[in-house]
Amino acid sequence: MFSQQWNLHKIRKSTNPESPDGRPDVLYFLLDVTTSRDLITPVAPDEIEIARDRCCVQPPQFGCSAEFSELALYIMQEKNLDMPTNAEEAVILYTRLMEEIENI
Repeated sequence: MFSQQWNLHKIRKSTNPESPDGRPDVLYFLLDVTTSRDLITPVAPDEIEIARDRCCVQPPQFGCSAEFSELALYIMQEKNLDMPTNAEEAVILYTRLMEEIENI
């Protein structure tokens, strides 16, 4: 009865007329079942690396600009400050760094 009320073989229909409806794994791996065609294009690893360098923006290591990170790490080294291990220590370190930067 439950399977008669709900179509268990498909995810809800897509509102995009260009996109078929159905389970993503089935759509991807069983092309003949979904009357889809494989549009994969082989790409050399070096071309992938070039595209990654040109198109992918990597987030900053510490979540801030490279300049601030460099200055903060320099101050931490000069003042013998450690990286925080929890949120409270992070606030204390940030406050200390801001004080040191203001004094420059």
